[in-house]
Amino acid sequence: MRREDIRTMEKDITRIRENESNTQLQQVSGNAQQRPMPTQIPKAASISPVPAPPISPTPQRIPETKPQPPDPNPVGIPPKPQAPYQPQQRQTFPRPLERSSFKETFTAPQPAQTIIRDITETSSSSKKNFLRVLLIVILGFIFVTGALWGFWALQGKGLPLPPLGFLPFIGKESSTPSPTNSVPPVSAESPLASPSQSVASSPTATPTSNFISLLTETLHIKQTVALQFKNRADLQTTLSRFAAEAKGAGFLRLLFQKQPERTTLSAQEFFTTFNAVVPPDVQAQWDSNEFYFLYTFTRGTRFGIIIPIKDEGETLRAMRNWEQTIERDTQNLSFLWGAKGTGYASSFRSKAYLNNEIRFQTFSLNDSGIVYAVVGNYLIIASSYETVQATMNALLEQ
Repeated sequence: MRREDIRTMEKDITRIRENESNTQLQQVSGNAQQRPMPTQIPKAASISPVPAPPISPTPQRIPETKPQPPDPNPVGIPPKPQAPYQPQQRQTFPRPLERSSFKETFTAPQPAQTIIRDITETSSSSKKNFLRVLLIVILGFIFVTGALWGFWALQGKGLPLPPLGFLPFIGKESSTPSPTNSVPPVSAESPLASPSQSVASSPTATPTSNFISLLTETLHIKQTVALQFKNRADLQTTLSRFAAEAKGAGFLRLLFQKQPERTTLSAQEFFTTFNAVVPPDVQAQWDSNEFYFLYTFTRGTRFGIIIPIKDEGETLRAMRNWEQTIERDTQNLSFLWGAKGTGYASSFRSKAYLNNEIRFQTFSLNDSGIVYAVVGNYLIIASSYETVQATMNALLEQ
């Protein structure tokens, strides 16, 4: 039963009770007004005696009179119209459905297995599509990788290359020279080119002074490699790659041959190729010859150059003045000096070694940086402290 229905029933009951109480009050007040007043006997009137009834020997029984209820309609007062009593109708509520009718009206939902089957089918379809796409991507990656590997393998062997039109960047000429173009033919004695082979390939690379032969013997050079290049990017890439792949401890001589002129770079041309700024007072002390080399030891392979000088004191003074800007002036040679890391120092320090002074600016604790020393008539510039020490040991026969 709702709350509104209960309130309506309470109001109806209250109104009925009020009507009944008002009706009773009206009846009581009406009877009091219609009650007959006692008649007064006039004084002048004489009362005639009523003869006494004869006394019978047997007593007569007086009938009992019952009090009658007051007349609802006294004489002279018209009855008050009253509304006919209408009994309150009981509010009916819907009966609960029986079990039989409940079964008829209620439709049970479909089994959950159907829903699960549909969801599983959709998920399985999406999963199959994803696996197909993933398989296509993997196969495409394997195909492209195999094509690139075969292309580079044929390029390394000098064989004719097949056209790869689906890879547009393969059709362009690579700016990086291949190892076969940068390294001369290999002799039977060594995996690298011998000095005679690399020198014979270019007449301009043949040294005419005793400077090269002296250093070749002093540093125990067994291999000489000529790196050919077209521009600065070629030279940087070739030199970095060759230094990373160098094997065997000790010294190895380098020649830088510019193509197609096939001319060998001098020290000044080497720094100019990398846009390195060398002060004029430093260049003024350099001789016309130079000796490029790589030194391999336990910490890696480092680059170095030996330049004959005119005056030891003037060269040392000029190099001291260059220390303030040498890092900035040779920033394009940072791939040789090494990356800056733990232990980097922004200024040069000195250390005595074999009665000579080694000046160095450390870039990292892996023995990399800018190091130089003036030993007799030679200026040694290298990218590690140990490389300069080994060079001094060889020059001073230690």
